[in-house]
Amino acid sequence: MDYFIMQQDPKINNIVTLKNWQKAIYDDSPVYKIAQIPIKTRNVYVEDRMYNEYPDFLSEPIPLIAKELMQVITLYQKDIRMNPVVLIEKKIRLQTVYYSLDVPEIHCASVNSELDHIGRIKELVIDTNAVGGKRIFRVIGYKDRIIVRLDVAESILRRGAYGIIFEKLVTD
Repeated sequence: MDYFIMQQDPKINNIVTLKNWQKAIYDDSPVYKIAQIPIKTRNVYVEDRMYNEYPDFLSEPIPLIAKELMQVITLYQKDIRMNPVVLIEKKIRLQTVYYSLDVPEIHCASVNSELDHIGRIKELVIDTNAVGGKRIFRVIGYKDRIIVRLDVAESILRRGAYGIIFEKLVTD
């Protein structure tokens, strides 16, 4: 089976920039993780610019997926919790709904993965046996990237997703 890193398209120039997102997304505790956010809507203001682009996937500062693709993700994997995040452009009074992704983390880096000088994964190789039935996941120890199986990537692309690219991973 083929796996891909889901990424925000770097060719988009005017991607919306979140302001004070830590305060809006995280609890008061400095060690609070997205996975622990209670299911409720969070409001985040964005930088007021002449023109902001809203791709279907924002990878930074936290992974957010557009409302239109929420159904695709839940169709393929039911254990992903999504919390609504409303991006607000005050100046033009625009509100756009995204969802934060609570994606399961699994140990599936192959022993053939290349490590850097301090032992972090530099070039990921997926051990397909360790993935099990997961279609959407993160690899423990690998840059907090979202990995999707081929069928998920194809389904997202068939729906005309804007601003998402997929980088194929090497597998064992």
